[in-house]
Amino acid sequence: MLKRFSLWITLVLWLVSFCLAVVWLSGGKSPQLGKQTVGGKRIAVIEVFGALTYEGDTSGIVGFSRGGVLAWLEELERAADDPTTVAIVLRVNSPGGTVGATQELHAAIQRVRERGKVVVASFGDMAASGGYYIATACDAIVSLPGTLTGSIGVIMQGFQYHQLLQKIGVKASVVKSGKNKDIFAGYREMTPEEESILFSVVSNTYEQFVEAVMKGRNLSRQQVEPLSDGRIFTGEQALQAKLVDSLGTFEDAVELARKLAHVPSSTPVYFPAEEELNWKKLFKRLSVQAKPGSLVSGLPNLPSAGLWYYTILE
Repeated sequence: MLKRFSLWITLVLWLVSFCLAVVWLSGGKSPQLGKQTVGGKRIAVIEVFGALTYEGDTSGIVGFSRGGVLAWLEELERAADDPTTVAIVLRVNSPGGTVGATQELHAAIQRVRERGKVVVASFGDMAASGGYYIATACDAIVSLPGTLTGSIGVIMQGFQYHQLLQKIGVKASVVKSGKNKDIFAGYREMTPEEESILFSVVSNTYEQFVEAVMKGRNLSRQQVEPLSDGRIFTGEQALQAKLVDSLGTFEDAVELARKLAHVPSSTPVYFPAEEELNWKKLFKRLSVQAKPGSLVSGLPNLPSAGLWYYTILE
């Protein structure tokens, strides 16, 4: 009897969570409004919120997640294919993410521009590191005065716990194909040679970041390098450093997109993610992830060992 009751409680929780997730994904936006145009033209709004990873962010609602680079790539492609879309406003609120995911989104924005679409970035609370990286691919960047941005750099981090293992009498046994196969292992001390190898990897991806800023912002190396030590800037400071084009709100970014696309100020906006929210796309965007603690907390996972264009403020 108790087991049957527990099963029913679980099913009810899943149903309630599913309904909440549907409402949360729709974000209160009306899909029908997006089909309005002025002169057959409109502006797409894509919300890049959270870490730039392929998995997306867990919402804390029974493990449901949305977003992620794959979803944003799909939205960009949909807007690029839409003949009524003349411009895209990329609303960025992100501390960055993994190098690969960031660079793929950056390349997708460039492809959209090559197809004749205007792309304007609008910064929220934070558009730092990878969040700033993707914005360099846009035609223009509009930042709030207090936005935290910049953080141009690369981070690779891990934990060294070999001394702790020695104290409690634990020893790791490893069989590997080459001496550098466990190069970032925390169960032993890193050698100077390994540290040099990792630094070369970080330096190479850092150089890729600097090149993206130089090209996207039309700045020289002499202008970019002093700004590229990982420091963060406010929106006002970023404007002075020519990392952004203007200060303003999301509405200002939309108006700038209209201006650059040479369309009237009455040209409406729409959200590609919600315009055709049918069951097939809903299940595609909703992913049930059986992660430990997903029923308890929506806190994002800490960056794991690997290359990150990421800002750490904790």
